Amino acid sequence: MNRYIVNSLERNLGIDLNGDGYIGGQGFWSSLERATGIDFNGDGIIGRPFDVMPRYPMAYPSMGYALGHRHRTVSGSASPIPSAPPRTRSPWLTKDYEVPKGLQFPIISTLFHDSVVASDGHTYEREAIIRFNPDDVSSNKYGHSLHFWDWSKRKYLKTIDLGKDGLIPLELRFCHNPTTSYGYVVCALGSSVFRYFQDDLKEWQVEKVIQVESATGNNNQPVPAIISDMLISLNDKFIYFCNWLHGDVRQYDITNPSKPKLTGQIWLGGLIKKDNDFQDKRSLTGGPQMIQLSLDGKRLYVTNSLYSSWDDQFYPGIKQDGSYLIKIDCDSENGGMKLDQNFYISFKNEPHGPSRAHEVRYPGGDSTSDIWN
Repeated sequence: MNRYIVNSLERNLGIDLNGDGYIGGQGFWSSLERATGIDFNGDGIIGRPFDVMPRYPMAYPSMGYALGHRHRTVSGSASPIPSAPPRTRSPWLTKDYEVPKGLQFPIISTLFHDSVVASDGHTYEREAIIRFNPDDVSSNKYGHSLHFWDWSKRKYLKTIDLGKDGLIPLELRFCHNPTTSYGYVVCALGSSVFRYFQDDLKEWQVEKVIQVESATGNNNQPVPAIISDMLISLNDKFIYFCNWLHGDVRQYDITNPSKPKLTGQIWLGGLIKKDNDFQDKRSLTGGPQMIQLSLDGKRLYVTNSLYSSWDDQFYPGIKQDGSYLIKIDCDSENGGMKLDQNFYISFKNEPHGPSRAHEVRYPGGDSTSDIWN
């Protein structure tokens, strides 16, 4: 059975591991209407683009979750894509249960609890993602909600507004244990982490469990953390996340799910001029943006490119210096992190010039894999 990846220019990968084909994606940086397949059981990459927009009102395939609207605005959706031949079956959401407003960023499911959760973290208007403008916040152009569905019925259940502390909710992660009915979401501009969970009545609720306070930047103005990525270790004991503008990677013990405890912190650049943790104090352009953790929870890899337009706005040096890839050693039992002083990969001198590194994946599986349904 052939398996496929939906790929894009600057965004994430969604992998069909079981042949069901629930992949797809949204993002402003992919091709407008096509997804490209990779045949893992054949000879490698095969140029098999399959059309999305001409068939359904979805476009910008990017990550293995939700598809944005063809006009780059509202009415996000999702589409199951079969293993072979490469084509979309139909939009997963019916018209009766479309989200009222918003582009869905990641969608994540827990089949054990027959539920789907999505955030609307990108934006309601394309211009707001091309360049960050503080005025767009007050104009409500960024999302701040979580949306919940019944998986088997494809039925929209509820939307929870996270408020100003929940602006731009991005990565959603359920715990890997399929019987666990909670997970976490990081809110980039709100610089916060929320836990979403089912209460005793099986209703979905949320609570804020971490708030990263703004720091002072070079011009003495407050700088939000911009939490850009988060993952949970395979043993469901630790969460890790990046503060892209502050410049640190954090590890929290979530043994008590409602009260995470900070157990590790590594500094890798950023805008607040905190010395990085390399002993030679080498110059680091950008801040930690995306992370990947090995299955044993001991090796955490970090890259620094978010979107090219936001890179150029906040860290213009990335265009000349390229990205970095850095490794952090993690204590997967007791907590704690240590920067590997001997591991540093620069993408400055690539054959076609400085390159931007966005996401790392392990071929044999990693800790951003979905829960074990």
